[in-house]
Formats: sequence, C-alpha cells, structure tokens
Amino acid sequence: MRREPLRVLYWKWVFVAAFSLGMASVEPAFAQRQGGFLSGLFGNNQNNRAQQAANSAQRRTNRAVQSALNFFGFDTGSVDGILGRKSRAAISDFQTFMDYEATGNLTREERLFLLSTFNGINTEDEALALKISLGLVSVQDLLKARADEEPEAPDTVEEAAPEAPLSMRSLCINIGANGPLDLVKAQFCNLRQLAIEQSDFLLETSLTTTSIEPVIGECQNFTTEIQPQITLVAAQPAAALISDMDLWFRRSGASREKLFRQAQTCLGVAYRHDDPEAALASLLVLSGLKDPIFIELTGYHIALGLGLIDAQDMARAQGWMEASIAAQTDANVSLTSQSSQQRIDTLVNVITILSAQE
Repeated sequence: MRREPLRVLYWKWVFVAAFSLGMASVEPAFAQRQGGFLSGLFGNNQNNRAQQAANSAQRRTNRAVQSALNFFGFDTGSVDGILGRKSRAAISDFQTFMDYEATGNLTREERLFLLSTFNGINTEDEALALKISLGLVSVQDLLKARADEEPEAPDTVEEAAPEAPLSMRSLCINIGANGPLDLVKAQFCNLRQLAIEQSDFLLETSLTTTSIEPVIGECQNFTTEIQPQITLVAAQPAAALISDMDLWFRRSGASREKLFRQAQTCLGVAYRHDDPEAALASLLVLSGLKDPIFIELTGYHIALGLGLIDAQDMARAQGWMEASIAAQTDANVSLTSQSSQQRIDTLVNVITILSAQE
C-alpha cells in the first residue's frame, strides 16, 4: 500500500501525549482495484457540483471582503473566506464608522462600495497606495472621503480573487507548528485518516462485490437527504441537531448496525475524495447514532469551516466537543480504540484552545 505522510509537528507542545494517536497514514488501493468505480462517487452528482461552484464563488467574495476590511483597519483576523464571529464584528465596526446600520451583514451597496474603494486604491492609484503604506494617509479618513465623493455604489466591481481555501487533504499535508490551533488541525487529520482506514476495511472485508453498489447509492443519498440539517449546523446547538438526527434515524426505518456501517463507509470515501460536504452529511448521521468520536469530528468541521459556508464558529465547535464528552461511556471509543477518559482529556485540551481563538 502507498503511504501518505502527514507533516505533523505538533509534538513540540507540552500536552502532546493527549493529542498524539500514533497512527500510520495508509492509502489502500481498493479504489484502483475497482477500476475507478469509487473515483466518481461524489463528482457525478450535478447538484453537488453546482453547490461546490456556488460555495467557491461565495468564499472568493468573502475573502475579498475580509481583505478590504483588514486594509481599512477593521480586523477580521485571517483571510479565509469564512465570515465567522470576528468577521461579523469587523463588518459591524465598518458599518458603524460609515454611519450605516450595524447589522454585521453587508448590503449589496455596502459591499460594492467597500470593494470598489479597496480595489481602486490598490490597483488604480499607485501613488496613493504608497502614501498609505508610508503612513502618510489615514485609510479610514480616505474611506470617509470616498463615500462623500461617491454616495452611490457602482453597478459592477471587479472583486479580488484570492486563492481558494485549502482542501482537507492539503490541510493535513501542510499542517505546521504555527500555534495551538495546529493542534486542533492535527486532531482532525488523525481522525480523518482513521476514518479512511475504517472505510477501506469495511469495503474490503465486510462487503461483498454485489453489496457494494447499494452502499454507494446510499452514500450519494446522504448528502442530498441531510442537506436541510447541514444548513442548520451554523445556527442550531449541538444537542438539538443531534436529537434531530436521532429522529431522522428512527423515521428512516433502517437498522442501527446497517446505517452505522454505511455512514462510516461513506465518511471515509468522502474524506479520500476530498468532499467536505459529503463527509459532514455522514458525520451528522453518525452523530445522531450517538457515537462520541463522530460528534467530535463534526466539531472540527465547524471549527475549521469544512463543508460549511459562514460557519467557522469556535464557540459552536466547543458545544460539539462538550456534546462528545457527554456521550462518552465506559467502553472504548470507536475508531480510536482509546479509553473514554483519554478522549475526554484530549477534548478538554481542544476546548481550551478553541476558547482562546474567539
């Protein structure tokens, strides 16, 4: 089997023992043996492709807004295309400064004015940009002046087009040691790899050739069927959404064992094919089945903004970590084979880090 190394340097921190799972990074060859049967699993769904295109365009616009706000002194933090709590606060500060209604959500006119002013300064007026870089001109005074000069926003604006955000695979390959949040990323990457290995095991040993096709069909259905619940992840507390998923499971009429096996299979396939939305759909199903490790994984998706728009929410991610703690039992946790107490110790560290990121 080909091995995919994870460049994880997080052992430099003091509580490395609680975070390190010590698992190898394995890339089984099952998909190759199936003649590419799995390669188009999620890519063949036209609705998914359209949704991914819309997500990408929204992220580009969000990154352009974040870049402009940071330039004018309204701190959004990292430019990641996810308008989380800090970005919303920056938008409110901008709106207050400009005497707009401070809602935390830009109107079309406000967004166009912000971006056209930002792009005009940085692409059209090099002399002015130089004065700004030297501190000779106040960018916020300039912003006010431009508003007085052009009270109405133009109909069109050429928005900045920053690079697309890292995929889940790239996030795990390029993980570094730049701060405590990398510890959280390392946890996600370890669990992602374990989920891939578990999925491959199920496909290779637990399923016959004739039974694979129905499972693939179920994988394609998960994302579509769970779409309403995915849209609630950014707005609904963990306990409420887990309860909703438990109700969804009961109404499905499927056996717990069958649904659990199918969702685990789909999760690993989604991770291998870098489809965060499909992975999140499977995670919500598994969370509804009350397995704490998958509740925890859902929290990482929220903290890192994987498969969601405008949903990088550290406080809400903490809620999912707390829900995972509440779901622990005396038995070993599935997937990691760790004791519940070991996992709880890790989750406490994760919650501490997330609380410091708000």
